[in-house]
Amino acid sequence: MHGGVCNDVRILKEETVEQMHSPQYTNGRSYGLGWQIWEKSAENYVGHSGGMHGVATKMVFRESDNVGIIFFINERVWNYRERFAFSLIERLLFWKAITI
Repeated sequence: MHGGVCNDVRILKEETVEQMHSPQYTNGRSYGLGWQIWEKSAENYVGHSGGMHGVATKMVFRESDNVGIIFFINERVWNYRERFAFSLIERLLFWKAITI
């Protein structure tokens, strides 16, 4: 989220973005304010998912360099969205294999 700046205009305080991306609730997973939070391969990721009948969506980005991926699947594959997202980010963008 570029620290709360868009097109050189500050839209959120940097502290607000940090709070949004910090765990507020955990139950085996971590949740920030509107964001899911993961640590994979010593990297921090934040994202959000959604969908409805016949479609599943996922947006995940790596905080260290603000690189991410958004995808839409024409199936209800809820259990696989995180696996797809992290695998695609690491393999396609950074040419690394990770255990998912």
